[in-house]
Formats: sequence, structure tokens, C-alpha cells
Amino acid sequence: MRVRSCGLLTPVCLFSVFACGDDPIATASTGDSTTTTASTTDPTTTDAPPTTSTSATTTDTPEPTPAIARGIRLTRVTATQGVQTEIVRDGLELPPETHAVPLISRRKTVLRTDWSLHASFVPRELLARLTIYTPEGDTHVDEYRAMVDGPSNDGDFARTFRWQLPASLVRPGMEYRIEAFEADPDYTAGEVSDPPPILPLAGRGTLAVEDNPMVLKVELIPIKHVFNGMTCMPTVTDADVLELQKWIEQHNPVERAELTLLDPLEYTESIGTSQQGFVPVLTALGLHRAKQKPAPNVYWYGLLESCDAYPGLLGQAYGIPDAPTVTLAFQRIATGRFLGSGVAARDTFVHEIGHCQGRYHVRCSGGEAGYDTDYPYPNGRIGVWGYGIHDTQLRSPTGARDYMTYCSDTFVSDFGWDLTYDFIKELSSWDAAHLAPTAPLLVGTLYPDGTATWWTTTGAPPSRGRGPNTRVEFTSAGATVSLPASVGDIPDAEARIITAPLPANWAAVDSLRLVVAGQPRNTTQRSAVRELHLAP
Repeated sequence: MRVRSCGLLTPVCLFSVFACGDDPIATASTGDSTTTTASTTDPTTTDAPPTTSTSATTTDTPEPTPAIARGIRLTRVTATQGVQTEIVRDGLELPPETHAVPLISRRKTVLRTDWSLHASFVPRELLARLTIYTPEGDTHVDEYRAMVDGPSNDGDFARTFRWQLPASLVRPGMEYRIEAFEADPDYTAGEVSDPPPILPLAGRGTLAVEDNPMVLKVELIPIKHVFNGMTCMPTVTDADVLELQKWIEQHNPVERAELTLLDPLEYTESIGTSQQGFVPVLTALGLHRAKQKPAPNVYWYGLLESCDAYPGLLGQAYGIPDAPTVTLAFQRIATGRFLGSGVAARDTFVHEIGHCQGRYHVRCSGGEAGYDTDYPYPNGRIGVWGYGIHDTQLRSPTGARDYMTYCSDTFVSDFGWDLTYDFIKELSSWDAAHLAPTAPLLVGTLYPDGTATWWTTTGAPPSRGRGPNTRVEFTSAGATVSLPASVGDIPDAEARIITAPLPANWAAVDSLRLVVAGQPRNTTQRSAVRELHLAP
């Protein structure tokens, strides 16, 4: 689902700015901006922030060039597509390998410029000009007026020069130039700083964006809970799907997210009394996925509305894949409470899809089990300035927490952005690739009491979870074939995912036995295994 977005160059003028935790963030004021290009429609999934910009088409008679600003230097430029990264420092462009996160093509991008002032600087309105040069030779100019009366401040949009580039301009070969001028001709006799307020100093800068398709695909499955004579199922509207789409786009390095609402899946067991959270529901989704055989780069997310309460969880994922591979498509499954609307469900949705992208919890509240010990910031803080491309709100480095915590006021950190980047890049590339078929795979959900639900699909056991003397023994006419198995964790559950390749003689197998670390855990007749690996 797509929505109409903004025109060419949009000043970021926020009427309210999100603040929480340790860092106070000032509310941004609105500046005046004139773009000297004709407005166009941007075909991406983004909404324009509040703006007071006006557009005008250039004429054959150019406006006189204003005087260069006096008593001010431009010190750096940052680019934010969700996570702020510095691209110019002290007049010089920084090499892409030093960027906090990679910049991607075809995504809204906020450019901000900091300043430093001479001791004799008189507070006044200045005019900052951003010139964009496209690879086709077109030039777009956006002039932004701001009151400069003190030091620049990343925590206050009103205390930086800033512009929001529409996704259509953010692509390889895009060049830029930023200059500061006097808005009032009465201030043209003062001292021009050395170097002058121009960035980059060497001439045009090049926005270093990576030109990879970055698309995240999710299919939403409402769970039709039929239990104790009741039928309970969320009513999911187009507006709800759009809210989920916007939220996952804000938190992931994507040019767009594609969300599709599928037909409901009926589920007839108790949800509220489950001792393993939503694991039985996830198992039902896993069976359904093996039968339906969606594309391997599609995530499945079940939307829950229970008839008999909930087991104390908001959501759960069917394991944490250790690599973005075709063979682990069977683990791209999660579920969560709908809670009546897309707005109410969106935080859990982003968190659980994060698990499906290989992310572990981030420690903040102290209740997060299985947290990532490599996370670099204390108390789950995001560590850098963040900005929502849809809600146009600024997030503080120490006030907002990573979305993989159990804390409130969450956003994406540069650590999380970088981790999911590789997953999204790899999965997005499959749309243009000819993927080789994967091998038959046995999948099981093993419960703590030794019972299991088994089915077949395609893929391969993950490398993580392969321990000594962990295997599945397949018995056929008295003969046994042993194949190595992988045991995977399910977040927030004691149940485990078991995977093993199918033997070549699967058609003749009578029974199978699971052995974990040398101890028998489950024996199942072949007739109890749902065979779903064959082509429909």
C-alpha cells in the first residue's frame, strides 16, 4: 500500500518534538523556505511533515545573489534517514566507511548543518541555501531562513539549518552544496569568517548512498480464534495496515515496506492457558507457512485477539535466525496481540519482526531475557540522534531506548540499524535472483514435557544449535539412519525448535527419535508428521 508524499525539497519544520528520559529537547519553530523548482509527486511510501514551504518555478531572470553571511562558520553536515550520521566535518567530507550507518537510496533524508559564531555576532535572521545537483544535470535550490541567536544544537531543530530531501532525489550521483547568506542587506559590512560559511569547502559534495534494493515484505495473518463457543478475530482495516507499514519503515533501513493482509488462519486451542506463551500459535503458523509456501524473503506475522485471555506476553517470534539465508525462511514467523488497532499493535510488531531479522533483546528494564551482550550503550539507550521519517519527531540519544528493549519510548539505534541492514539487503536481492531449490527439512516444536509437533518443509538446519550427540534417528524396517539436528531457542519460552535434514529414504521411514546431548527426548511415528515439503 502506498501513499502520496511530499514535493521536491521540504524544510523540516516540527511543531512538536518528542522528548523523554535524560535529554530535554526543545520544540522546533517553523522557518521560511522557498524552493526554486517545480513540485512533483514522489512515488514512495512516505508522508510529508508539517511545512510552511512554498514552491516557485525558476525564470530566465535570476534573483540577485545575496551577500555571504558575516560572523558565522558552518562546521558540519549530518544526514539522517532514521539514525544520524556525520557526513561533513570542519569543511571536509568524511569517507563513507566512517559513517555511523550506511545511507540508502530512495529514502527520505534530513540534512542538517551546524554553525559556530564569532564573539561579535549580532543575532539576526540568516538565509541558508541548499543546492542539489541530480545525475541528469538538474539543479534544485532550497533556501531556508532561520533566526540565529546562539550556538547550534542537535537537540533543537530550530538551532540548525535543515532540509528534508524527498526519496526521489536520494540516489547515487546526487551532489549538494550548502551556503549561508545575509537575509538583511543592512548586515553586509561585517567580517566574513575564514573559511567562509560554505560546505563542503572543496566544492560540491556527493551524498554517498548505497544503491541496493531495500524492501521489507510482511504478510499479516489474522488469527481466527474459535474456542468455547466463541469466535474472536481482529478487524484489520487499511488504516491499521498503513500504521504498521509506517512504523516498520521508520525503524528499518528500507526504501519501503510492503505489507499484505492475508486470509485468516483458524486456531481452536486455548491461548490464555498456554504454558509456552504463543508457541502453539507460532507452530500453527509454521505448519500453515510450510503448506502455503510463500516467497522465502517474506515475513509472516499473526495478529491475535484471544477468546480466553493471554499468557502474559505481547508477542513472540519463532526463534532468531542466525543468518539471512533462504534455508531459514521457515523461521521468519512471529505473532502478537492486535489490541484493537494498528497504532496499538505497532511497537510489538516492530519488536517481533526484529527477532526474525536476527536481533536479540537489548537490556533496559532488566526483564529482557537473552539480551545482546554486544549492545554498546548503557540501559538500552539508542546512543545517537534519531528521526522518524513519518511522524517527523526527533529522538534523543539518551532519552529513547532501542526497540528491542522492554522499556517505553523506543526507537532504532545505530547498532540495530546496522544489524538489520545486512538482513534486508540480502533478502531484497532475492527478488531479482534465480534461487536454487532448497532441500527437504524436518521441523519440530519440542515442548518441555517431551511432546512435539513435527512437519516437513524446505530449508536447512541453522548452524547455531548443533551440539554433540544431538541427532534425529530415522528408523526404516529395523534399520536406523542418524542425521545431525539443530536445537534452537524460542524467545520467552522453554519450548525449542528442532530441525534436521530428511533422509534419502524418507518415504520408507516408520518412526523417528530425537536425541539431544545423548538423551532421548521424543519418539514419533512417521504417520504423525505433517508432510508439507512436496510441491503443491
